Amino acid sequence: MTRSLVKIGLELHQITADYIHPCNSTESECLVKATQDAIPEFSKGIPYLGVPSLDPFIIDNLPIQLPGVKVTFLDGKVTGLRKCQVLNVEAYLEKNVFILEVRCNITIKGKYTAVGRLLLFPINGEGDSKIKIGNTVLRFLNENWRVVTEEFGQPVVDYAMNVTIETAKKFFDAVPYDELLYVPIPKY
Repeated sequence: MTRSLVKIGLELHQITADYIHPCNSTESECLVKATQDAIPEFSKGIPYLGVPSLDPFIIDNLPIQLPGVKVTFLDGKVTGLRKCQVLNVEAYLEKNVFILEVRCNITIKGKYTAVGRLLLFPINGEGDSKIKIGNTVLRFLNENWRVVTEEFGQPVVDYAMNVTIETAKKFFDAVPYDELLYVPIPKY
């Protein structure tokens, strides 16, 4: 297997790490195993490639406008991504699409401020927050995703998607395709 090297300062770094095990096909079984093997180390980040840590992941300031109340999460620390369980991975190379299905137990700790009015009661507070996304919360979110999205609005969804997409983009921009999958890219 050929490995690429990146020269940063006076150090040479291997682009692909030992925890990346390329598949010889796009069969889901191999893709699931390869992804599961990579998550614990990948989630720590790859600083020399500009890939930030996803576990822990820091949320500096995230304002969320709820009906009548503005909640802001500050100095948040997200943990649990390195223990995600990969349920399924599908590859559609002709479309440059990978679909990843994972189950994660995520905890977010930090501070919050809340200002506004709920019914007749004024709200003006701050303090510590801990949000633990266990199975009950996940089941509720899966069954009521549309209502939750409408209530919390786009900021949470946009924030999470932007971080995920930017992190994946940095990784895929730095690592050659043939070091991740030993399957030729279909011709269009």
